[in-house]
Amino acid sequence: KWGYINPKGDWVIPPQFDEAGLFNAKGFAFVFSDGAHHLINRTGQRVKKTPPLHLYWSPGRAGALASVTVNAPMQLWNRHNGQRIALPTDIGEVHPPQGGLIPAARPVTRGTRPWGALHPDLSWAATPEQLLSDMPPVHHAGVFHVRRNSHSLFVNAQGETLRPANYSSIELLVQGIWVVDTFQPQQQQLLLDAQLRVLHTTGSMSEEGQRIHWQSAGPWHVAEQPNGLLLVHQRGTFLHLPYKNAKAHHSHGRLWITREE
Repeated sequence: KWGYINPKGDWVIPPQFDEAGLFNAKGFAFVFSDGAHHLINRTGQRVKKTPPLHLYWSPGRAGALASVTVNAPMQLWNRHNGQRIALPTDIGEVHPPQGGLIPAARPVTRGTRPWGALHPDLSWAATPEQLLSDMPPVHHAGVFHVRRNSHSLFVNAQGETLRPANYSSIELLVQGIWVVDTFQPQQQQLLLDAQLRVLHTTGSMSEEGQRIHWQSAGPWHVAEQPNGLLLVHQRGTFLHLPYKNAKAHHSHGRLWITREE
């Protein structure tokens, strides 16, 4: 907790705030406490409750004004008819619709904001308090990819973990195919279907020291490995061709495979 001392080091305002800014020339300072921002005077009395803000510059005794940013209401617009879509007042930010749902977060007061997901009618499909995601969640077939404390994991709409493991990264490669990377030292990459069943597991990537690289070849995603070729079609089809040192390229509507005998 933060408070204020005088030049002798004596407490003038006891520690009680989560954040505390400098006093300006008029004797006021911004503080954050009890989930809200306030303006206080030199006795610590809360003079005014302010809107949620980010304090970028506090003038101190030499000046009167502080530089802050405040959250403006997020807006949605229908690009087909140009009409504004009214958002509920408890929505602070949204991302483009994905997987039939709209990633959304509540207005931020301080620190990071958790993300949830809205139905198209703007009711909560999964609240931020359920998903607790540090980033906009990725939704596919009833499964959410969320990020918590630098860990990626799969959860349901109630925020319950669907697989026992946490991953260093998760990517929805195409509809129906997830690509996940495990943590070191036995860093591996897994391909999972929409029900999170394992389609393929690579060997340890620690020897190469880098993540498997996927590249586009027409409607295919291709990963070339020394002991085989991994192919994922945009319709969700997965193929593993156990050809050593094989190459793939797309031309004239076909995927061409070359390999060394």
